[in-house]
Amino acid sequence: MHQIQLLRKYSIRLQKVRGQNFLIDENIQRKIVESLELAKSDCVLEIGAGLGALTEGLVQTGAKVYAVEKDKRFADILAEELAQYANLCLLNDNILKLDFSRLLKHSVPSAKKKWKVAGNLPYFITSPILFHLIDQRKAIDFAMVMVQKEVAERLLAQPGTKSYGRLTLAFRYHADVSHVLDVSRRSFSPVPAVDSSVVKIVFHEKGVAGLDETLLFKIIQAAFSMRRKNILNCLSNSTLDISRDQWKEILAALKIPENKRAEELLLKDYLDLTSAASKK
Repeated sequence: MHQIQLLRKYSIRLQKVRGQNFLIDENIQRKIVESLELAKSDCVLEIGAGLGALTEGLVQTGAKVYAVEKDKRFADILAEELAQYANLCLLNDNILKLDFSRLLKHSVPSAKKKWKVAGNLPYFITSPILFHLIDQRKAIDFAMVMVQKEVAERLLAQPGTKSYGRLTLAFRYHADVSHVLDVSRRSFSPVPAVDSSVVKIVFHEKGVAGLDETLLFKIIQAAFSMRRKNILNCLSNSTLDISRDQWKEILAALKIPENKRAEELLLKDYLDLTSAASKK
């Protein structure tokens, strides 16, 4: 059933639905499902099923779909509206508390299977969900998610741009991110203040061997803590137990100019900084 019809049928007052915008453009719904290229043997984990804008299209592919929805009202509506689909499992749960590996182990017989994740991420918890996907990456084949266009630009940003930052580098280290399609704000009800984009995230099997990843992200955090300052000042003023003189030595050895700013450095530069810093 169309999203607007469901809203009317169940007398859902849009202004009271916290932080949720319903995807009502059926053409966009179809494009997202088609982009997943699902087979009947696939296992899909849908984030924020809502009123089923993607859910019905997902289950119609024949794939096994586990749809996660925190709002019990919506989960109950979907259970009633999509009761005919035996390949749908509805989970009234908080995606941020869900252990993807444990769910996979208990739900899917084949140990080799991984989740194909799909979803229209709620605007107000987009970043926490994205970082949760990083934490759960070992159980994910890939994720196809809709986010605010600004967030997509940050995920795909190039060095030297204002969108380039900690989020960019976190995902560049852990995954390959590609743009799938843009979605106009007019595709939603109620109409949000921003446009959206769908991105595909394919996680790397492994990180860099021997690298202190905790230190890497501490260095990245320090570098972007004061975007207007140069890299030497940012690193020297951080809580890292390395002196200014030592940072000067490291930057000189790596041929990274002291007056560079955080957004001008490549991921490789941050990897090199981490390797050198770990030896101090």
